[in-house]
Amino acid sequence: MIPFTGATSLRQYVTNKPNPEGLKSFALATPDGLVLDFIVYQGLKTWPAGKPEPKLGIGGSVVKALATNVQPGHTVFMDRYFTNSRLLEYLGSERGIYAVGTILTGRVPASCKQKLTSDKELSERGIYAVGTILTGRVPASCKQKLTSDKELMRRGRESHRKPENGVFALVNSWIEDRSDRRALREPNKNIKDLLAFTIYVAECLAKNVPSVTTDLAEAEQSTSSSDNDLGVSTEPLTDQRRKARKLKPLPNEV
Repeated sequence: MIPFTGATSLRQYVTNKPNPEGLKSFALATPDGLVLDFIVYQGLKTWPAGKPEPKLGIGGSVVKALATNVQPGHTVFMDRYFTNSRLLEYLGSERGIYAVGTILTGRVPASCKQKLTSDKELSERGIYAVGTILTGRVPASCKQKLTSDKELMRRGRESHRKPENGVFALVNSWIEDRSDRRALREPNKNIKDLLAFTIYVAECLAKNVPSVTTDLAEAEQSTSSSDNDLGVSTEPLTDQRRKARKLKPLPNEV
């Protein structure tokens, strides 16, 4: 969600979001966070045909549109809002794209539903689960808005989710620059963070902008030359006003 409360027909309201009111957008990004494509939800106008494909639904139609330029052999990860069996069949059979995602229980085909034996029933049969003492990292839940434990948890930069022209392009450029430098095995001290990269880009743009004083001097010079050609006085306007305010002498005083 892009926070926005202005007057527009694109504004949506989605509950259980940190910013429930704003512009709803769908993005396709790389694992590094580089945004490749995005779609702003516009209601029925989002789809060229005027409505999403009935077999895929809204979520599946969004994935199909975003995966238009994805080459075969790649893997697309999505959440339960987009995943359905028909979308997976389309990506696998027609596009040659692998897909991974959670799915709602209501979207699971009846032929795929199998009743799993509970742990209690297994223990009654004398079957127990055995695990090793060496385990992976314990997953920790991270809320959308952190109100506590800020030193232990940290979310990604907020600007990664704001596709707003300059900021959007700047962040994508920073991600690409960082990945290129890591591919060249440059030391971490030479890899700029987002703030340093932003300052660097601003300095480069400032160096390429012509001097303001030079532009003013050239403008004044061109104005004075054109005034001389027309016979217009080049005297400063303040001096002209002072002379105009002087009282003219009376005839008997001349």
